[in-house]
Order: sequence, then structure tokens, then C-alpha cells
Amino acid sequence: MMNNYNSRALSDAINELVSKLGWEEKLVLSQIIINWKSIIGENMFDVVTPKNLEDGVLHLTTESSVWRSELLIRKNQIVDKINGFIGKESIKDLIIR
Repeated sequence: MMNNYNSRALSDAINELVSKLGWEEKLVLSQIIINWKSIIGENMFDVVTPKNLEDGVLHLTTESSVWRSELLIRKNQIVDKINGFIGKESIKDLIIR
């Protein structure tokens, strides 16, 4: 049975490995994609898609110019919501196409 010390050591080892391999942004992007509906809301879920995360910039796509405008208006709110969901300041900006 793992005690709290062992589980903490395992968590630290995993975090260190992820960091050494440069997988932080891939892990964050996968968390965003998996939880996108909870993050963005049901109204936008079907029309806005996270595509890429590079250097703290999350790339989103949408087919609608109306939704693109709405995303631009709510850009800071969306960044804050994503970072709050993830639990750290991983997203610095959004690019919406």
C-alpha cells in the first residue's frame, strides 16, 4: 500500500519526466481537449475547437465569423477560465482562426 510520501515521490518523478521530455504543453493541450465542453460551455463546444498549444498560445478554430468575434470579445475570460481549470497559468494568449 502506498503512503502519502510514496505517492508524492511518484508524482514528482512523473512531473520531472514530463518536463525533461518537453511534454508539458502536450499534456496541457490534452487536458484542454478532454475537458473542452466543461471549459468552454455547451453553446461553444460544437463550434470552437482547440487545435494546438505552442509557447503558451492556444490556437482555436471556428467556422463562424460570429463565434470568432464572440471569442475575441471574451478572450481574457476564456484564458482565465482555462488556466483556472488546469490549475496553473499555462495559457498566455489565444489565436482564433
